[in-house]
Amino acid sequence: MAAALKDLGVPAIVASGADVMGTEEAGELLRILRAVNEPRRSGLRYAALATRLLGSDAAAIREVRSDPARDDETLRKFYKWQEEWERRGVAAAIALIDAEEKITARIASSALGERRVTNLRQLIDLLQAASREYSSRPGHLLRWFSQEIARSGDIVTADERQIQLESDRDAVQVVTMHKAKGLEYNFVFAPFLWSLQEPKGIKLLAKAGEDPKERLVNVGLAADPAIQAALKRSDLEDRLRLAYVQ
Repeated sequence: MAAALKDLGVPAIVASGADVMGTEEAGELLRILRAVNEPRRSGLRYAALATRLLGSDAAAIREVRSDPARDDETLRKFYKWQEEWERRGVAAAIALIDAEEKITARIASSALGERRVTNLRQLIDLLQAASREYSSRPGHLLRWFSQEIARSGDIVTADERQIQLESDRDAVQVVTMHKAKGLEYNFVFAPFLWSLQEPKGIKLLAKAGEDPKERLVNVGLAADPAIQAALKRSDLEDRLRLAYVQ
């Protein structure tokens, strides 16, 4: 929705409440930092080059791999970034990489560029804070970063981990029905209320006073038409409640 609005010249931001560690930028930044920490591992270097942040396509990476001089030049560049990390810290290293590779300028001009830049800056702040609180040693910091990315599907309670909003002046806010808090907006467009999704997975059909454990239904295995109808009715009721709250 945000991309479609921006294509029409309408400024839009996404307010998801999701964990910034679960973003594409987090995974790509981890790949780059792994290569900086171990620059002699060519596989890590090529994986870093292939990220959207560094911006090399398959043809460019093939040229680097097939040309020893260019490969050595790339290796020296990663060594320089490693030295900066060890000497001045992770934020300084990322700043040097950004300056030399024009990361911010590149992703800012891409689709949802402001969103990507905001994510990257937030991740740098989190890495810098972690280096002060836990360990500034690259190996320890990478282990922490990798673990936090792996846990990004968990419920986020810390405000600093929730994806920050881009500049929201005069912008449409795109939020999920679960994120909306009702009556907080002057105008609300809910474009997908008419689309009924088929229930999936394990659903609860317990009524008041019933044991919930005895009313869990595997949607894929439920053949009884009455149960199927009850599942669809329950799903519709839930969507209507969300629409009312919104």
